[in-house]
This record gives sequence, C-alpha cells and structure tokens, in this order.
Amino acid sequence: MVYYGSARLKADSPHFVMSRELGRLVSTLLGSPTWTGGGPGMMEAASLGAMDAGKAVGGIRIEREAGTKVRSAAQSYLKPECQVFCKFLSPRKVALVDAAGPAPTHRPRARHPKSPRCTLIRSAP
Repeated sequence: MVYYGSARLKADSPHFVMSRELGRLVSTLLGSPTWTGGGPGMMEAASLGAMDAGKAVGGIRIEREAGTKVRSAAQSYLKPECQVFCKFLSPRKVALVDAAGPAPTHRPRARHPKSPRCTLIRSAP
C-alpha cells in the first residue's frame, strides 16, 4: 500500500488521527508493507498506523538542498534501513508507483508478438 499526501498535516489534526487509523486498518487487512514519501504529515500518520499494526513500513524520501526546512533523516520516525533517498521528485514518484505493485486486472494478458518485453492488455470482445 502506498500513501503519498500532505506534509503540512499536524499531529493534533483530526485528519492525522484518521490517517493513522486508516494506515493501521489497511495494514492489518492486507498484511502488505506500507510505503510513503517518508515525510511528516499524512505520510507519517499512515506509517505510524502501519507500525501500530506491527507491519513493515518504508519511506521513499527526497533529498533537499542545504538550508531548506525538512525533517532530517536523524529526526525521522523511520529506521535508517527503511529509507531510500531520491535526488529528484520524478524518480521518487516512479518508485512509489512501483512500490504499489501492478494494477489489478481481470482481463487476460498477452505478449505483443514483436516485442517480448511489452505486455498488452487485450480488450474483452
């Protein structure tokens, strides 16, 4: 499960509390790792909820330029071995999409005859 949301959500917000509970419930239900952007706010709430459920949590964080205000890795709620850092935002987004896994589909999949590395989804008749 991947959560990517606002870093501005404060811990005393009712939305923070709901996000933490959602993270706990979804982690318990699915039993899968929880991935977030590794930052504060909603991402922290979902991660803490998954930790409350005793499930694995990881953060795909972005490095910041010196002097910007962002929680440092030393202040993080994530263990150092559970964090990955990207230099730019676009690879971080791709990594989060990749962490979510393949989209569920119930349509049959077939390989394109000219490209064995390309997977096509055929439309139902």
